[in-house]
Amino acid sequence: MGKKMVSILNACYNEAENIPVMYKTITGIMEQLPQYDYEFLVADNCSTDNSAALLEALAAKDRRVKVILNQRNFGADRSGANLFYHASGDVMVSLL
Repeated sequence: MGKKMVSILNACYNEAENIPVMYKTITGIMEQLPQYDYEFLVADNCSTDNSAALLEALAAKDRRVKVILNQRNFGADRSGANLFYHASGDVMVSLL
């Protein structure tokens, strides 16, 4: 039997300064849990800073990162609900 998959979900809006810290923290925690596979899904709510570009760069270098770029700001609740539909894990952890 394979490893269980954990889906970590988060929405963001203008979080360019926090994205690298968030990514480093999550990967650091998950490295301590090698018994699990994980994916990290982030919905960007049409940020006006560099958030979308940073998320796309992370997704390009790390296959576990999946990004949804919303065309407008749907807010954390609606973006969070959308993330649930895109998650493929056995369990979901919401950071919303």
